[in-house]
Amino acid sequence: MLHPQARREPRADLVGDYWVIHDNWGAGLRMPAQGGLYYDWFEFPLRRATVPDLLHYAWPRFYTSEELDALAEEARDLYENTDYALVASIVFGGGIFEQPSRLMGMENFYVALLKDRPFADALMDRITDLYVAALDQCLERIGPYVRSLPTGTTLGDRTNCFSHPGSTASSSCPSSAAL
Repeated sequence: MLHPQARREPRADLVGDYWVIHDNWGAGLRMPAQGGLYYDWFEFPLRRATVPDLLHYAWPRFYTSEELDALAEEARDLYENTDYALVASIVFGGGIFEQPSRLMGMENFYVALLKDRPFADALMDRITDLYVAALDQCLERIGPYVRSLPTGTTLGDRTNCFSHPGSTASSSCPSSAAL
């Protein structure tokens, strides 16, 4: 599987009794240093954000030109010299519906879906724009070599949302359709 960000693993720091990682979105994960088996989300940079805050947030920059060049070379080499069907994992966070939960906390995001829909829509739209731009950037370089490109969103398939058409979750399908 081709994954451009596998080249830059986040660094885990020991902070008190926890190993702590911050992803490229600014969200924090931690795992108990003693006996911990997995990381939990615990810091949410957009926990109390408003629509104007989204304009000033330090959104991640996903790929450097050097990373894309290296990825394109790897893809070309695998395509030309192996019998593998290449899968590109270009997702950099959760899907359009999952990433907001990582940025503001799951409860806060679900409450925003119900009580502050303009904010929830603005956040999902901004994430969608970032994803589409990054996908375009990657596919420009590796598109001829790739046979599958999972996007990470699981709200539905090409024709329908998994949730009831009038539900909150189904209304995020238009953002997912852009991918």
